[in-house]
Amino acid sequence: MSNYKNCKAIFETFEKDLNEEGGISFDNLPIDLRIVFCYYRGRYHLYNNESDKALTNLHAAYQLLIQSKKESAQNINARKILKFLIPVKMLKGEFPTIEEL
Repeated sequence: MSNYKNCKAIFETFEKDLNEEGGISFDNLPIDLRIVFCYYRGRYHLYNNESDKALTNLHAAYQLLIQSKKESAQNINARKILKFLIPVKMLKGEFPTIEEL
């Protein structure tokens, strides 16, 4: 995600489709897609200095990753998520514990 120009439109379109009457529920999407969506939306909010929204989305991505059963990808993806989640938490005055990692 090196180009942030179109992210807002993509997120708004995706969220609009999810919120439509009779549309797909976010919880019914494959867990991999939910993780990716939360991760990139968190990064987008972090880029726009919206640390509360970034924290919410990155934390959701991390929690979904923990729930997923794909252990081979968990270490790599957890590292990517934590690379952004830990600094956001530190901005909020929360320091990670060993149990969280």
